[in-house]
Amino acid sequence: MADMQLQTFKIIEPLKESIEKIWLYKSDERLEEDDLKMIVPNGRIKLIIPFNDVLTKTGSFEVYSVGNRIFLIGIIEVPRIINDQKQNPSGTIGIEFNPAAAYRFFSLDFAGIVNNIIPLSNISGKEVSDLEKALSHASSPEIKADMLQQFLLLQMKETEDTVFGHCIRKIESVKGQITMSELEKSTGYTSRWLNMKFKQRLGISPKNFAGIIRFYDIYKSLSNNPFRLFSQKGFYDLYHDQSHFIRDFKKFAGMPPARLTRAINDFGKAFFKS
Repeated sequence: MADMQLQTFKIIEPLKESIEKIWLYKSDERLEEDDLKMIVPNGRIKLIIPFNDVLTKTGSFEVYSVGNRIFLIGIIEVPRIINDQKQNPSGTIGIEFNPAAAYRFFSLDFAGIVNNIIPLSNISGKEVSDLEKALSHASSPEIKADMLQQFLLLQMKETEDTVFGHCIRKIESVKGQITMSELEKSTGYTSRWLNMKFKQRLGISPKNFAGIIRFYDIYKSLSNNPFRLFSQKGFYDLYHDQSHFIRDFKKFAGMPPARLTRAINDFGKAFFKS
């Protein structure tokens, strides 16, 4: 079995409200062939900096991420399969943004990068190219993480969309159990306006975001203790009925829950156990 390690870094004070987690994934060898190597949707936009070339598959699309370059990952609505392309030790630094704040760092159409990975240099050009060169010469992951945070601090816009932020926090606080009419009542804005705002700031609709949050909460419980999940009816209360639960689960995980409980996905589990 590959020795996988996930280390988290301290987030500097000015970025604590905007970044959920900064992590370093390391493996001493290539992942086991029977491991799913699967990352499921969690509602967060991410930056990744792989140390080696990585092949990522999302649905029918495959993307190569070249080592020591910075990539922006949009919201994913389907599972993502990761595969290091080399047998030797590998690693990746990842930055996961608070869903309410990613738009403050990047000026782009977030709907256009849903289920997609793009080089950050496509957005910021020379600034990112210079940073990538500096990162390639950094002597430790800790120094790289600090350099990335200083870069993001310079990119962060002062203005905050308070209505959008309120909606994100509301959805997360009830684990996705909220209707559009409830969001309309909570904000005073129409569903059409809220949908437009979410597409602009996050890339997906409030309904889809709520669905991901609801799924991810159950996915973590299922991965940690599958027998507890199926023995407690309370888990199904998040859905209209069991068939709705299974349909949603299959949409985001690529397989029904019963099959996932029999599969090996040590790689994917590492990211929410840290």
